[in-house]
Amino acid sequence: SGKLKRSVELYERVLKMLKSPQEQAKILYTLGRIFHKSGQYSKAMSYYQRELKITKKACGENHLECSRIYHEMAQLYDDACDYDKAIECCRKALKVEQLHAEQSGRRKELATLIRESQNRIGRLYYKKGDFQSALQSSFGDSSTDS
Repeated sequence: SGKLKRSVELYERVLKMLKSPQEQAKILYTLGRIFHKSGQYSKAMSYYQRELKITKKACGENHLECSRIYHEMAQLYDDACDYDKAIECCRKALKVEQLHAEQSGRRKELATLIRESQNRIGRLYYKKGDFQSALQSSFGDSSTDS
């Protein structure tokens, strides 16, 4: 639609003017969400990948923002019924969350987030029809936390 095109053009112009990686990442996230919600998954993924690259460079690979982006990417793949890629993204998010919990000493604070990630992986396996892996993931079996 014309509105979508004008919005994207405006965000792209703003993106070119920004110097702060955090502000650039916010705009890339917004553009990713716009395309995700409009069903244009490949364009959305492109923006999420750019956001992830900037965030990793600015904050480090194990920053919780990377986990959030991996979850956005997982949702996109889930919506596109590409469950293997969704699981891969969720596993990356889970790894970041677990590392962050260990390194920061905030294990209790992050326990809910880690549990949600494990459950999400379980739901994705369930959608694939892999019920054994779904059960193992949902209950946090360490053999599925690779």
